[in-house]
Amino acid sequence: MNTEKEINFAICAQAGQGLEKSQAILTQIVKRHNYYCVSTKDYLSRIRGGMNCASIRISEEEKNGYKKHIDVLFAFSPGAIEHVRERLNKNTLIFHDKSFKAENIEAYAVVEIDFIGLAEAAGSKAAMNSVAIGIIAGIMGFDSSIVESVILKNFHKEEIARINIEAVTKGREESGKWKVESGKLEHENNFPLSTFNFPFNNDEVKNKLLLTGNEALGLGCVAGGCDFISYYPMTPGAELYSFLHSLSSDLNIFTEQCEDEISVINMALGAWYSGGRGMITTSGGGFALMEETVSLAGMLESPVVIHIGQRPAPATGLPTRTEQADLNLALYAGHGEFPRIIFAPSTPEKAFEIGSIAFNLADKFQVPVFILSDEFFINTYFSSPVFDVEKVTYESHIAETAPDYKRYQFSDNGISPRGIPSYGSGLVCVDSDEHNENGEIDETPANRTAMVNKRLRKLDGIKKDILAPKFFGAQEYKTLLISWGSTYSTVKEVVAQLENVAMLHFAQVYPLSESIKDYIDSDKRVIAIENNATGQFANLIKLQTGINIEHRILKYDGFPFNVEDLTDSVKEIINAR
Repeated sequence: MNTEKEINFAICAQAGQGLEKSQAILTQIVKRHNYYCVSTKDYLSRIRGGMNCASIRISEEEKNGYKKHIDVLFAFSPGAIEHVRERLNKNTLIFHDKSFKAENIEAYAVVEIDFIGLAEAAGSKAAMNSVAIGIIAGIMGFDSSIVESVILKNFHKEEIARINIEAVTKGREESGKWKVESGKLEHENNFPLSTFNFPFNNDEVKNKLLLTGNEALGLGCVAGGCDFISYYPMTPGAELYSFLHSLSSDLNIFTEQCEDEISVINMALGAWYSGGRGMITTSGGGFALMEETVSLAGMLESPVVIHIGQRPAPATGLPTRTEQADLNLALYAGHGEFPRIIFAPSTPEKAFEIGSIAFNLADKFQVPVFILSDEFFINTYFSSPVFDVEKVTYESHIAETAPDYKRYQFSDNGISPRGIPSYGSGLVCVDSDEHNENGEIDETPANRTAMVNKRLRKLDGIKKDILAPKFFGAQEYKTLLISWGSTYSTVKEVVAQLENVAMLHFAQVYPLSESIKDYIDSDKRVIAIENNATGQFANLIKLQTGINIEHRILKYDGFPFNVEDLTDSVKEIINAR
């Protein structure tokens, strides 16, 4: 039985059955009832057919890790149960549509529901999801007025909203065949289905945000002064463009869908050259076509912010799954040697911070700044503290030019004053060839050496602005888990369950913080945790510090780490020694 003060619902259906909309509605309902919530979706790369699954984890305490086990499953289509079979066990309660049989399943109870019939009685077969929401509302005791208001907010056509409200009502009536007494959910015929701890709402949630990682990052970019974004459609990076495009009219953000990836990044460089703050968003395959222009940014010393929504590769790979395998791509992209900065958001709060500082750092150091998120982070709803906008600063480093202006003037820190056309009386001359201080082509060995050294000197200043890694866990730890990016919440939850274990998490992965050496010594067991096959971040640590992390837990099946399996993997390494 589920003895924790949490419950993990999942709805599994075919693509095209409205699962994404129902996920958004259900998470909003949960938030309005003061529950912590983290909601993920697993979907295939097709418009119709195949199986998709939305998971909604509701808890009394804040838990943003990905949970494998499903407590209550709603299965609408044949194949739905098989799709999530590894996430089921003897404590799972399954509601499935009566149109198919659910056989050979180890579960606490399997209940047949006429989802299609109830939805059609409400007015549309497409309202099956709302029937499930109604059953959940009945199980959890959700307030009818809140549920109805959320549905009205999400369905703008009155008739569609009415149908879905009616479907919720029919689902709630169906759940009325069960009752909650002394924490036990029972059938009208006294058949026990499952045990959960109800109710568990927390007033602290009133002051929390519920938003996706993508929305948090987008808001951070807005706070950082982003006024231009270009893209060519590619999952999941396109999500950031869609979000900023929805804000563009109100916030004067220029958005552009380009004809190809090369145009995407060249337009962003043009935005910076003319005085804007531009970014691009893409995924690994799209970014691979942009690498020549990344090198151009290095030579022009042009700022640019590059968001890569990581997904499994090579080639098309698994376009709707998640991975952390593009670190090397961002680290070594572009021919030649020039500085760059690479971030990897871990939480919505950190995504907002990174989005807001990325533009300042790009402007200050005149370098490409990469933000590596991934499909899991982009599409997951998290509970998050309200962002501290008072900490946000807008730093402009544009210089007014004089008649003797030199775009690439030598300096001790490698940073030259960056002018823009028509702001001052000087000529802003840039060139993709090696150039002198004025921006004119200069192929002499002395100038070449001096210019390379000038550009690389920026790294000294960049290292002074590094985001320090975050430590969590036992102060006197025997085992240290090293992680980066979106694995943070799941790893943190694992650490909280184990003794003598701590974690060191990196939201900035390049340049690497030298403080890592303070946490690692020969007496500590160190384990790297990454969503890729080769341990790219662990390899970078070895390259930069000489520290070899022998123990590595690597996952590259297209799914994020989950709390249960990761806990077992960490225990296995600890107990083997």
